[in-house]
Amino acid sequence: MGDQWLTRQTLVQRAQDPNDHQAWDEFVRYYHSFITVVLRKMQFYTGEMDDIVQEILIILWKALPSFEIDRDRCQFRTWMSVLIRNKAIDCFKSSKRYENHLKKAAEQMEALSEEQQSEIDQMIEQEWERHITHCALDNIRSIFSGSAIKVFELSLEGLSATEIASQTGVQEKSVKVLKSRVKKRVIKEIQYLRSELEM
Repeated sequence: MGDQWLTRQTLVQRAQDPNDHQAWDEFVRYYHSFITVVLRKMQFYTGEMDDIVQEILIILWKALPSFEIDRDRCQFRTWMSVLIRNKAIDCFKSSKRYENHLKKAAEQMEALSEEQQSEIDQMIEQEWERHITHCALDNIRSIFSGSAIKVFELSLEGLSATEIASQTGVQEKSVKVLKSRVKKRVIKEIQYLRSELEM
């Protein structure tokens, strides 16, 4: 599995070609919802969020061809997270919400900017982990029966095998088998998505 990833281009590498519209469409499919969730967590309003997501995607589209893939120096996801964070902070500063703050509040915000950036980076990292797990689960839905996916989703919510069996009508010993099978496939899909999307 690892060898095939080394010998072919990842999605990020293909999206670096501004003429590869299919790669760019797939890139947007994976990252649009992630960027939206991050901005929502940063308390942007729905109306302004759509515009900011589009601005971030445009910045990515323009900057992606010159992004140097160097796994030892900087992962793509890290680079993208900094770009999202900086764009969000710029938008916040230029919004009326920021303009309405007193000068003292603005100075306090500037003084806390490193701490805020660290909190934003941490939030982006947590959202990425959720996002890639959801993408992996969506990608494998067609492989398993509906009950297998339901069993796995209920297990993620912390339900015991007995509770899952009761809710789904699946025998308790089958719950454990289904959960294990789906988990193995989700882990494999997450590894694949990481190779495609994180660099």
